[in-house]
Amino acid sequence: MILAMIMTLENEEQRSFVEELYNKYQQRILNVCMKVLKNPDDANDAVEDTFVRIMENVEKFMEIDEDNIYGFLAISAKHIACDIYRKKTRRSQNETSSTYFESDDFDGNVLDLKDESINIEQALIDKEFIN
Repeated sequence: MILAMIMTLENEEQRSFVEELYNKYQQRILNVCMKVLKNPDDANDAVEDTFVRIMENVEKFMEIDEDNIYGFLAISAKHIACDIYRKKTRRSQNETSSTYFESDDFDGNVLDLKDESINIEQALIDKEFIN
């Protein structure tokens, strides 16, 4: 799918730049996303989102020195993977909440299922630091 999207870029120079990045770094970016998400489907989505973001800002990425490009890609991918992780966590919490409220014995008391003391970003940073 990404390769088809690359064809929508304005000129050949941009297309070949993004295609080269994809071919060169796709597997490494997938590994970064897998460390955060632990799910191949979600990690592949994060890789696609990363390259879509590159295509949206291709002019800026083309200005980055070749020695630094992987660092920018890895940071972008990690942020996107963290966003996906947060969305999935919220969705899971909402599903748990709705299951609770759909109960036949609901007595009107609201149980707060969100633990404010848990900071997902900090937990991920701590885990990366340990690794």
